[in-house]
Amino acid sequence: MFSRVDRRLAAGLLVLGAAWTGAVLDHFERRRAESGPAGWEAPRSYAGAVEIAGAVSRPGVRPGLAGRTLREALALAGPLRSLRGPDLDRPLEEGARVVLHPDGRVRAGRMPGRRLLALGLPIPLEFATAADLVALPGVGPAIAARIIAHRDAGAPLKRIADLDAVPGIGPKTLARIRPHLTLQPACHSKERGFACHCEEGREAPTKQSPPPSRP
Repeated sequence: MFSRVDRRLAAGLLVLGAAWTGAVLDHFERRRAESGPAGWEAPRSYAGAVEIAGAVSRPGVRPGLAGRTLREALALAGPLRSLRGPDLDRPLEEGARVVLHPDGRVRAGRMPGRRLLALGLPIPLEFATAADLVALPGVGPAIAARIIAHRDAGAPLKRIADLDAVPGIGPKTLARIRPHLTLQPACHSKERGFACHCEEGREAPTKQSPPPSRP
């Protein structure tokens, strides 16, 4: 039989283990996102960052590419080959992930939530997945699923503060996650990875915050 002291000690060790595991994952996620060719130095800020991956000679995350077209972003990652795709001249958004396939096909999407936060970038709430949202501090799978259900039920969210209607999100949790979210209701149906030209109703993060540490 375990004594009360033993149970408290075991619980404390579990909490410390979870915190250490989260810190390690965040560290390697950032290292993975920052990976680049030999001699490439990681920037101090990832504002406007886009990740370029796949069959390119210089893959990695590069800041300042938001607003550049798909074709322009790929040109910075190596010599252009014969590209295939209907969206080559569309501008990219911050946090986009571009993948070039060996046959020249190009696919644009977004970096996952954990990587965005590791780079100090916000998660766009208007089309985040549950897997993205669990990277937020204090948000587990159950709350992430409730956020998605609330967002997709009826009219889209108009303000980040509207998340207080989600069961399990109180003032403290909202205050913790709000700096790591952005919301642009007018672009609720935009395609992942491409910039939205409509700035109406855009709600940016409340402040610049360091990547959240997992509890």
